[in-house]
Amino acid sequence: MRKLLTLLSLFFVVAVSANNTLVVNDFEAGANGAANAWGGSCEWIDNPLNDASNSSSKVLKVTSTETAATELPFSLPEGKTLLDYIGVRLQLAIIDACGENIHWVGCDLGVQNNNNLSNKCWPATSSWQTGELNTWMTLDFFFDESTLSAWLATEQSDDMSLLVKVGRQKFIYVIDNIELLEKTQYV
Repeated sequence: MRKLLTLLSLFFVVAVSANNTLVVNDFEAGANGAANAWGGSCEWIDNPLNDASNSSSKVLKVTSTETAATELPFSLPEGKTLLDYIGVRLQLAIIDACGENIHWVGCDLGVQNNNNLSNKCWPATSSWQTGELNTWMTLDFFFDESTLSAWLATEQSDDMSLLVKVGRQKFIYVIDNIELLEKTQYV
């Protein structure tokens, strides 16, 4: 009986956790305002790597020439702040190494006030992972709460963008399934 209750509890936690994310953009309905802040360009395209790890029909292609930062506008649900979330999860795949030997991917995650573009914060730790050409990888970024709290304490609007900056000088990649992760998912 204990094993059954434990399994049922685990199932309940997993089922509840699956719903505790906020989709920032899955690109199925368009780029939704995504743009490059600097050092590159982006465009909405058909998924060039449709497989079991990502079966989306559309993704965002980013051509990075100078470690481009990509702006991803988002809105929070009523009554929520960024402090209700522990971090961000996204999928990324390198589709053209532009002559480089790709063996790692390093990313930084920031937040920008869209009403004051110079008002930026980089509250998430870098996510480093082995990079393999034409392979989807999942990257998790976890907010530094003190950095994020200090930034949110300044005058902010509800009009914000996530900034995804990938640590390579020149290559082409696609991103998809960008989600904010609620803290309750990790309790």
